[in-house]
This record gives sequence, C-alpha cells and structure tokens, in this order.
Amino acid sequence: MKNSSSALSMPHKISSINTDSSETIQQLKTQLSFLNKGLASLYQATEEVKLSKPLPVLLKSMLKGLRNGASISKAAIFLPYETENQFKNVASIGLKEKKIQQQALVLKKQLLNNGLIKKEAQKTITQFVKDVFQIPSIQWVPLLINESESGLLFYNLPSYQLTEMVPIFAKHISLTISHAKLFEDVEQIALRDSLTGLYNRRHVKQIVDYELNRAKRYHQPLSIVFIDLDHFKEINDTFGHTTGDRFLKLVSQKLSTLFRNTDVLGRWAGDEFLAVLPNTPPNGALILSNRLHQSIADYSIPARGKNIKISISIGIQSYNGNNSITSSELIDQADQAMYQAKSSGRNQTKFFM
Repeated sequence: MKNSSSALSMPHKISSINTDSSETIQQLKTQLSFLNKGLASLYQATEEVKLSKPLPVLLKSMLKGLRNGASISKAAIFLPYETENQFKNVASIGLKEKKIQQQALVLKKQLLNNGLIKKEAQKTITQFVKDVFQIPSIQWVPLLINESESGLLFYNLPSYQLTEMVPIFAKHISLTISHAKLFEDVEQIALRDSLTGLYNRRHVKQIVDYELNRAKRYHQPLSIVFIDLDHFKEINDTFGHTTGDRFLKLVSQKLSTLFRNTDVLGRWAGDEFLAVLPNTPPNGALILSNRLHQSIADYSIPARGKNIKISISIGIQSYNGNNSITSSELIDQADQAMYQAKSSGRNQTKFFM
C-alpha cells in the first residue's frame, strides 16, 4: 500500500560517493552498522512472533525491536476498534500507556475506502497527534493488515540514519497482526462449541488437566461442577430442535454470566456443561451451585406463545489432596454426582460420595 501521509519521511537513499573521501566512507560504514543493528533487531522481534502470545504483547515486542534497531524512542500502534473508522491503541513504547489507551482516533467515513485510510485523512490524523501525543516529532504510517482493513503506526524519528527500517518494520507489524487474527479465527474453531460459543469438551478436558496439576503442585483446592438441564428432551419433542437449540444457546449465555473470570465453563455434551473452578473448596462450589439454581429457576424464553422454563441438576467433586487422582477420574466423579442428583428428583446438587 502506498504511503498516505506526506508527513512520513521517505527512506533516505545512500547516494553515490567519492571513494577518495574518507569522511564519506566513514559515514557509509556508520549507516551500514546502523542498518545491520536494525535488521538484527527485526530478526529478534520476528522470533518473538513465533511464540504463542497475546497480540498486544507481540506488537510491543515489534515496537521494542523498532526502538533498538532504529533509535525510535516513542511509538504506538492503533488498530480498528468496534467500527472500521474508530482506532484505539493496542501497544506502545516510551509513552504514557494509560493515557493513550483512553484515546480513540475517529475518522469520517469519507476518509476511508473499504477500510483503507485515504490521503485526505492526513489533516485529521495530524491534529490527533498534536492533541494526544503532544510531541511535534511524531509521524505516522498506515499498516495494511488485509485488503479492507488498516492500522496506524505512530513514531518519533530523532535521527535520519535508519528511516529505511520504518517501512520494513511496518510491513512485519502488519504481517504479525494478520497472522494473529488468522490464528484467533482458527483457535475459535478448534476450541469453541459452534452452537453455544463455550469451550468445547476437548479444551475443557485440557484445562482440567492443567488446573489439577497446578492444584497438586501448590496444594490448592479445585472443584469440578457438572451441570445437566432437566427434561431438556421434552423441549425438543414439544417445540422442535430449532427452538431447543435456541434455548440451549440462551441458557449457555445465562450460565456464563454467573461464573467468576477465573472459572472456565464449557459444553461437555448435548445439554451437559462442565465448569472448572480453580482455587475453590467444596463450600465455595456449593455457594455457586445455589446461585445457579436460583438464576436458572427465574429464567425463561418465549416460544409459541409460552414461556419455557427449566431446572438443572448439578454434581460436584473437589480435589482433596489425593495426588494419585487423575483429571478423568475427577470429571467422572462429578458426573456420577450429577446423576445422583437426577435420580434423587432433579433440580438439586449432590457431592460425590
């Protein structure tokens, strides 16, 4: 993508030299030394991208590489947020992060072409730079992420030696963002249940493995909660599978609001859900269970002029310090406790005995 800002310094060219001039030769050696340093920094930053890290962390590594390789002390990356014409900061160096993270660059629709920033946006962006960064030397270059979406790289350029490195880093930053977004899409397919959007069975099992090993190592409690919707088959039989799927999706959304951020909820199979509660003893799991019962009892969705309501049966098993127990056994015991709740009349909680 061609540069859309006249404020962006074009890469300096190494002009032809007089080989008899020792001063010019020394200048050339200095520029080559800086260029080598810049390429080394780019390589190191690119190696970081190979690691599975959150996008803001990866982008910060790229900016640190830009700082080390091009003597750029202040830089920030802004990406589209919620709407294609609103940009927010996702990574920065040398700036007050909390302050700029609260700022949003909003471009008028006519300043965008299928998500790409037009040259006419220069005035708005320049004013944004003055208001937010308050540093006259800050410049910007667009980041071409894909065919219909751009980001912005802001940076200061205190010296001319390595302006060549800016477009090179900008290109790699764009590739990093594209790859991260692609990985995120693949991850969603691999880890999420397509109907409910919750984690799928395979991923929840992996989380139980991890949390149980962690509980054993640090001698912390861990609780597994198995949840089953009572008489869900009757909803499918009465209202059809389309309504049943809609109800299952809405109930999943409701359940997900009732857990802590540290808990993990996933769809185990059919109308069964499994929740992993790190650092939670049995009494804490019971408090959560009571909250689940009450919230679901008050919940209903309309279908064919009726309000469909449902109850849940819950089974709980907690890690009790037995280092020989496996994650599969812990899950199976919570499952057995859930079936005890169903056989005892449903709409209740049972601990594994």
